[in-house]
Amino acid sequence: MKRLLIMIGIFLSLAMPAFSETLSRWEGIERIFSQARENQSREITFRVDRPILSEIQADSVKLNIHAGKAGVRNLSFSYWTDGKIEVKQMEYFKGPYTSVRNTAEMVNAVQQMRYSGEDQFALLLEPELFETVQKDPDLRRTILLKGGLVHSRSAYHTDELYRLEYEGCSYWNGIVLEVSDLTDLPEKIQEIGYRGYDAFALLPSKELFDRLTGQENELLHALETAALVNSGVTSYQGERSLIYSKEGTSVFFPGFVILRAAQLGQEALLPERLQETLRMARRMIAEISGTQEEEVLAIHDLLCRHTAYKIDESTEEDECCVGAILNGEANCDGYADAFFLLCGLKEIPVRLVSGEVLKQLDPGEDPFHVWNLVQLNGLWQSVDVTWDDPDRSDEITYGQYLMGMDLMEENYIFRHEFLPSAVLKVTSMDKRPVPEFSVSTADEAISALKRAAGEGKTSVILRMSESLYQEYASEKNPVWKWLDLAGISGNIAHVAEERKVFVSGISLLSGIIVLEVDTQKELVSELRQVNQRSAREVRVYCSDALFAEYLSDQQQIWTWLRDAGFSNASVSYSTERKVIVISDF
Repeated sequence: MKRLLIMIGIFLSLAMPAFSETLSRWEGIERIFSQARENQSREITFRVDRPILSEIQADSVKLNIHAGKAGVRNLSFSYWTDGKIEVKQMEYFKGPYTSVRNTAEMVNAVQQMRYSGEDQFALLLEPELFETVQKDPDLRRTILLKGGLVHSRSAYHTDELYRLEYEGCSYWNGIVLEVSDLTDLPEKIQEIGYRGYDAFALLPSKELFDRLTGQENELLHALETAALVNSGVTSYQGERSLIYSKEGTSVFFPGFVILRAAQLGQEALLPERLQETLRMARRMIAEISGTQEEEVLAIHDLLCRHTAYKIDESTEEDECCVGAILNGEANCDGYADAFFLLCGLKEIPVRLVSGEVLKQLDPGEDPFHVWNLVQLNGLWQSVDVTWDDPDRSDEITYGQYLMGMDLMEENYIFRHEFLPSAVLKVTSMDKRPVPEFSVSTADEAISALKRAAGEGKTSVILRMSESLYQEYASEKNPVWKWLDLAGISGNIAHVAEERKVFVSGISLLSGIIVLEVDTQKELVSELRQVNQRSAREVRVYCSDALFAEYLSDQQQIWTWLRDAGFSNASVSYSTERKVIVISDF
């Protein structure tokens, strides 16, 4: 029994170290807890003088606070009037801990945790500092972000103990931008990207935060696109902060990242897939030259020929220039990102814009859309390669090319806050690769066709008034006559809902003279002039009365021809077009 008691005594002496010194300063108590932590003791006993004991009796939390400064937490203890303190239970911080006196020290402390990659840590604050950051969550979030803590699984804010504890920590090498309004915000975010940061956080004022996150984040999406930020990146919206951080890659559109690296001579720092994209992009535009208008058109057409629209759930590459350029497949994000990159490599000012399309979509299709703005001759104009790329044919369209504000508002719903001020107001329809003319009479249509042919255009669109379209549709004034009178040939198609007639494959009539006459006398006079010119065919469009006269006695055409000086010829006619064709003369 005596031996057993001795063993129990030895065990208790090891389990609960006793310190004979009477402590009169809190620093000494912190030193005892530090020794206990080093020895991983579970229980300790020590003595304090009367002033210290009085403080513990008045506020028992005080012992916990000073134990925390030594890395000890969750105390269970008892004390006696003679100053004896028995700590019967305690835990230790699993991660590092540090005491801080001001916000600058807090930022530095968190940075140290990031440098060492700590999964969890604790900050021990002075009471006044703790009260300040507890009352202001925005300040606390700013401090943590500036230090590099982007997210934690758990956070403990212990009011009485003036401690902040974090577990499951994720760090970043980002930058923090505090904002109160939208002025120049996209440019500020882009500047962050150009400085080499691939992540950032926005800390908006409450008013701005509510604006950005209201209306289904419509304004926020527009801001992200205008700032060249890939909106597929998760943003944490806790405590009025918007954090853009993605492990292993940049939060900016790859087109921006590639262009930035190319401009700074840092291509070697890009991931291999982006390096491949840059090499391919440079090959694609190597032969493109000319004015900026010609280069923009060439890039537009190149992407339409090179890329097919596709949404691929198995990869994210279709959402950026990588898919469009390397795979030849992309959704609208990919088309716009690729157009941004190619224009940027040619030093053409270019931007991204986002919104919703007003076109008729398939059921369940997302109306969210991304397109571009390019600056030509000092004015920004809209280009939407996605919608101009023909889905089922080889013919490129230009319905969404070099749009002004008028057509943008017809085609999309978008936020105006992030558009540049110098945007083209009214679309120059007649300046497009396929010019479009609004016409209300046959003469206006013929004049438009002549102009397009004279400018070397191979296609033209006639947007007709309702009355002229009815005339066209009923063939009272067939479009073939307009082509002949304009001196061209071509193929005809139309869209009834938009009252548009498309003329494609335009070529100049060679050796063919076209006349429009009302009377026999006028016909003979015109034919005399034709006889003095080199031609292989004459097409004579007659008035209703003259054509009826011809049909009533077709032999008289020979009299007309002899009077005009023709010795021989072949004659045919079309009752549908009211045209007489004279050839082989």
